[in-house]
Amino acid sequence: GEIYAIENYCPHAIQTLTDGEVFGSMIKCKKHGAVFSLVDGRCIGNERIGNLKKYSASVVDGAVIVKL
Repeated sequence: GEIYAIENYCPHAIQTLTDGEVFGSMIKCKKHGAVFSLVDGRCIGNERIGNLKKYSASVVDGAVIVKL
């Protein structure tokens, strides 16, 4: 499949998304329920929160490479 890399902090309350619920190509912030696209970092349903940075990611020889 696909591999995506986005910023790890919800801009709403600087909450990490590490513990967020992933469903399909989206992740939900555990603290406030904001939903973000894993594909492009876009906030879904509440644009006032803001979008996440998206990073280029690939797999090379079994290692995930993220270009910051």
